[in-house]
This record gives sequence, C-alpha cells and structure tokens, in this order.
Amino acid sequence: MMPIYRLMLPFIFLLCGGLSLQAQEQLQLAPPLIRYDSLFFSDTAYAELIFGMPGAAIKFELQFGSVKFTNQTYSAPIKIHRSATLYYWTTHPDYKASKIQEANFFQRSKANFTVLDMTAPNALHPGNNVESLSDDLKADKSVTDPNWLGFSDSMVVLRIAPEEWPLEALVLSTLEHQEASVFLPRRVEVSAVDHKGNSTAFPTIVLEPEIRNPGPSYQLI
Repeated sequence: MMPIYRLMLPFIFLLCGGLSLQAQEQLQLAPPLIRYDSLFFSDTAYAELIFGMPGAAIKFELQFGSVKFTNQTYSAPIKIHRSATLYYWTTHPDYKASKIQEANFFQRSKANFTVLDMTAPNALHPGNNVESLSDDLKADKSVTDPNWLGFSDSMVVLRIAPEEWPLEALVLSTLEHQEASVFLPRRVEVSAVDHKGNSTAFPTIVLEPEIRNPGPSYQLI
C-alpha cells in the first residue's frame, strides 16, 4: 500500500496549492495611509501616501474642478496648489486592488469674523480657543493633542459674525474615544443669516457612535 500513498501525496499538495492561489487572487488590499498637515491651506498643501508591501503600487488621481489627472503612480509627496479632491488606492499583480479613498483639500483665505457667542471649552481641552475655528491646525487621534477643542456641556453653541464671503465648505473634525470618556455630538445643526436678514438652515447632521469600537475614532463631517 505504500506506493499508493506516495502517489497520492503530490496530488493532494498540488490541489491545495491551486486552491491557495485562487484564494490569494480574491484577497483585497488595504488602502494606503495618508498624511497631511491640514485639509485647509493658503498656498500649498502636501499629501503623503504610505503602503509598505513589496510589489505593490500606490495609484492616485487629482481633480481640480472639472480637470482630472488620472491613474498616476505615486512616488513622492503630492503637491496641491489649489482646491482639489485626491483619490488614492493600492494595486498589486497578485491581489485585488484596494477600495478607492478620497480626501478633499481646500485653498482658502484667512477668514475674518467676530465671535458673538461660544460655549466655554473644557479646561482640559481648550485648544486654541477662538483661534481653533480658523487656525488650519488639525489634531490626531490622541485625546491629549493640544489642538482639540473639547466641551463638557450637553449643548454647544457657536455664533459668529463673519465678513460676507462665498462659502465653499464647512468642515467639522470630531474625535470619539469611549474609553477616555470622549464622545461624538448627537447632532450638528447649522444655519446662516445674510446681510438682508434672510435665514438659511442646512440639513441636520446626525452622528452615530462607534458602538463596537471603544478606541479612538477620527472623522470629518
């Protein structure tokens, strides 16, 4: 019976090897990590994409309004000189490409405004107080990052009187870290009044907590 076993073993290994290769081709890559100083900038922004897998390539596309530079291969930090959307993903000859990610960068001028009313921040997370509203500084996932502006009140109110300017986007960055007792706002309401006294209410944003993730979670709204 021994010769039979010796003939069967190579066949079994070949069959398993074929299944393993087929499964490998179905595996999807993770997207690259992205690093940037700020999503808002005055002159130039830089975006760094990171993915350390041998044989993998990082692809990206930049869209400036209706102009789009497609399917470029990343090799150095990307220089962004005006408002743009960056699309990026990873590829590898043996694996399925990652999902396409996107990041929006906004070129802006320094906004001038007067704060009419603002809920006082928590003493442990004062950020840069009023300057946090326009200093272009981002914070990371650490609760101790000094750029976070934190509040302990059940309702946070902010009323400003800006100079009149066209509004391209309003971005709110939030941190949730349940283990550190840092939670998301339940909802965000935004309204505006023009120089004629006409009021405009924007759709209310409802935020859902990361129930299964008690660790730090960062998101832009």
